[in-house]
This record gives sequence, C-alpha cells and structure tokens, in this order.
Amino acid sequence: TYGKAKVELRDKLEDFCRKQAIDFVWPRAFSIYGPPLTGNWLIPNLIKALLNNEDFNLNSGNQVWNFLHAFDFANAILFLIDKNIKGSINVTNNENFTIREYVNEVSKLIQHIPNFGKGRQASFQVVRIAM
Repeated sequence: TYGKAKVELRDKLEDFCRKQAIDFVWPRAFSIYGPPLTGNWLIPNLIKALLNNEDFNLNSGNQVWNFLHAFDFANAILFLIDKNIKGSINVTNNENFTIREYVNEVSKLIQHIPNFGKGRQASFQVVRIAM
C-alpha cells in the first residue's frame, strides 16, 4: 500500500544515509494548501462552490484537522536545514480546528455560507502530502 511504501522508502533512505555518514531528515507534511496546489479536495472545491454560489454540503464538519500553508511548509524546511535538525519530523501548524471552522473562515472571505449536515459525506478527498 501507499503508506507502507512511504515507510519502507524512509527506512531505506535513512539506512543509506547512516552508512554513508550523510545527515538524514524526513519532513512529514500533512494537509498543505495554497498556490500552486489545486485539485479535488476540501479547500479548492469549497472555494469553487462558493464563488459559483453553489451548495457545498458536508457531513457534520466536526472532524479536527490541521492545514498548513505551502509558504509555511517551505519556511519549516528552511528552519530544519538552518538548525541542522535530523530524523523524522512532523511539520504541522500549531493549532487544530474542525473542518467546520475552516469552512466558515473561507466562507467569510467569500461572503457565502455553505450548507452543513445534509446527511451525506462530502464528495471531496482531503489530500495528505507526506514528505
């Protein structure tokens, strides 16, 4: 599976680096948003629906999530390099919010309120990018 392949790759790279006396860092990113990321997941689909004045039905929206802007992820990578941090590092935002809170913030910016709780699962996929 995809997850297993990532773990195996990380293990092999870490072993190779150790044998070659190379510093190893494996930054793990989770839900990154911002340009140039597009696609079939929560933030772009929400923005598209709101801009087109379409309904965007979600389930309860109570799931806790953590999004990180691509610019912040890039800065985190620079920090890891600058501080010579090694090993597997989770790169994430310091704050978790519910999906509903994220959707409400985006909705305020676009000035359109989406629908919640219509009893069906949202038709988007949340992208998790692992580094």
